[in-house]
Amino acid sequence: MLEKKNLMASEFMPACKRHQASRQSSLRRMFLSMLWPMILADITQAASSALNMWWVERLRGIQAAAVVSGVYPFFLLLLPLIVGIGAGSSVLIGTSWGAGKIDEMRKTASNGFIVSISAGLCVGVLGLCQAEHMTTILHFPEFLQPDAIDYVRVIMLSMPALFALWYLVMTGRAVGDAVTPLWALTLAALLSGILTPLFLEAWRIGLPRFQVWVVALAAGLSYLLATIWIVVRCWLGQHVLAPDHYRYWSVDFRLLGRILRIGIPTCGQIVAIAVSELVLVALVGRHGTTALAAYGAVNQIFFWIQFPIISIGAVTAILASQLIGAGERQFVPQVVRIAIALNVGIIGPAVLLLYLLSPILLKYYIGDARASVISGQMIDIVGWSFLPLGLANIYCAVMRAGKIVMMPTMLWIVVIFAIELPISIYFDKIIGLSGIWYGYAAGYVMSYLLFIGYYKIISNNFS
Repeated sequence: MLEKKNLMASEFMPACKRHQASRQSSLRRMFLSMLWPMILADITQAASSALNMWWVERLRGIQAAAVVSGVYPFFLLLLPLIVGIGAGSSVLIGTSWGAGKIDEMRKTASNGFIVSISAGLCVGVLGLCQAEHMTTILHFPEFLQPDAIDYVRVIMLSMPALFALWYLVMTGRAVGDAVTPLWALTLAALLSGILTPLFLEAWRIGLPRFQVWVVALAAGLSYLLATIWIVVRCWLGQHVLAPDHYRYWSVDFRLLGRILRIGIPTCGQIVAIAVSELVLVALVGRHGTTALAAYGAVNQIFFWIQFPIISIGAVTAILASQLIGAGERQFVPQVVRIAIALNVGIIGPAVLLLYLLSPILLKYYIGDARASVISGQMIDIVGWSFLPLGLANIYCAVMRAGKIVMMPTMLWIVVIFAIELPISIYFDKIIGLSGIWYGYAAGYVMSYLLFIGYYKIISNNFS
């Protein structure tokens, strides 16, 4: 009998190893099949943003570029709601998809969509009413205030469409569809890239000479048209998330509570990041409009690295939530290992290229010589630290997939308010503008150390 058991065990173990090897191979294929459309979408967004900034500076000057750059942190501060709602919904949708619970998945998607539209309306109205106060907080020079206020008001009008678009993008990816979001974001990027110079140069065909607020108008129209396109495509194409019965549209407060339990802490993470950006941009703004424009130009360049970091983290969260829903938690560490390998393999070379090509990139992104020098200093100090930031984002994503969200939020708050901001403020006083950038690098490194430490503590949850 004992010999029979040993024989059965010896036969089972190779089969188990074969299953694990096969599962790891399939996870790698799934990861890559979702990652490349997301990175392409990121590239189109970054290219569109960079092109629009180029048009603004060339057609309206560095002061107009400073307006667009300076408003960015407040724009970031207003996005956490949709990212939180989208993240909470995506985790629940991915878990339901993995478990084969289609009705629950569609109910979650519909309820989240209702909340995202409502949140977009609330944020838009609030921002519209507080535009003057917002620009005052950002320490815009007095002569830039009118343009900045107009820009903020117009961009706030686009919030409902932007919230809807990004919610549909995030939840579509949660069921493994990264292609439809790619087409939607590409459409938005193309429309924005066409409309921005068209509106800025409308005076050449007899229309009034519009100020920089038309850049926000072009962005808003692109969000709206891309949202309409993705809704029509999903509905007519009978997408798996498309609600095909009115019962899915009834508000379920229990389900909303589950979404918000994940979404609110995630929202808190982004709010903390946005608040730190507000403080930092205020510090930069005190060094003049040239410094502010340089800050904006470097952010445009950094987008090319940040977007792949975000995409790798997003795919990690999606696959981990699907595995958890399917009862296959033991494969989650394999997803983490795949993500780490891709982070090193993609972000590492990207950082190296950034250092090699930064002189060329800065000539494209910003023409002012002094602004280029400031931008180059920021790249030199901060660029390398995106590698540990990418690793921290992976660990944060897998925790979110496991519905562990409070501690990651607390860790981000510690990194931002105990490391990043104090170092930036201190070195700004000691060595000037370039000292601000050291806070970024220190914060990114510390985020990696804290997140990998906490992941080691809770790793039994994913085995």
